[in-house]
Amino acid sequence: MKTETVKDILQWTAAFHREIAACLRQCEDETHSERVRLLLDYLQQHEERLAHVVERFEGTSDMDELNTWCFEFIQDNALEPRAACLSDAHKDDVEALFMDVMNQHRQLIELYRYLDGRFGHSPAHGLLEKLIDLEQHEAMQMSQSANRFRDL
Repeated sequence: MKTETVKDILQWTAAFHREIAACLRQCEDETHSERVRLLLDYLQQHEERLAHVVERFEGTSDMDELNTWCFEFIQDNALEPRAACLSDAHKDDVEALFMDVMNQHRQLIELYRYLDGRFGHSPAHGLLEKLIDLEQHEAMQMSQSANRFRDL
């Protein structure tokens, strides 16, 4: 996907969350641990919901925000959906599985912060702040839920 505007970033992010969800679905079918299966199911549903929330940003954001060019800021860091699937070694390890998913979210937050720092006071600044807040909140919520799974 060629990413040139903030609208493209939103579309890429929704696809990114869907890719993680698809990977989690695949891992759910392959794991032998009921505990891991429960966590995978929760995370998969969470990623799908997050993809829908990000898509709604496109419909509720101002055209100036969406059409802000960001090509020059991401040339060196091309945004291509990458395989988010977990390694075979992690499919039955709740801690490693969760850390893999959280790492994906940290990288996304870092990308948003990087872009926000480059945009300054452009129209996209507010939208990126909302995306950073959303991703941080969702990561915190997933972390709290994962802690509950650990107690099972």
